[in-house]
Amino acid sequence: MGWGLLSNGLYAPKETQSEKNLTPACDLPKALARYREPDHMRSVIELIITGVLFVVFWVAAWWALSISYWLTLAISVPAGAFLVRLFLIKHDCGHGAFSAAGSSMIGSGVLSGY
Repeated sequence: MGWGLLSNGLYAPKETQSEKNLTPACDLPKALARYREPDHMRSVIELIITGVLFVVFWVAAWWALSISYWLTLAISVPAGAFLVRLFLIKHDCGHGAFSAAGSSMIGSGVLSGY
């Protein structure tokens, strides 16, 4: 952040581009209104992407076990991250934030194993 000369002759910190784009706190509810209701299509897509990638990394880790323990460990790190993501999706379902439909909460719980 640099300093600049104001019209009154005083120096003050210059406003950066990121500060210009900030929404004032009083405008936040209006800015975030579109995120209040869950988007069912996006929920399904996120669940499928996460589940498929978790299974891919899981199978790859089993395959890598016959090659090297270090390779298996390296593949297990992203698999663990996707497992955490599956847990977070299920947690959000429990609060109704990921999907408001009760059947999808039960279905995602069965699929994610929680």
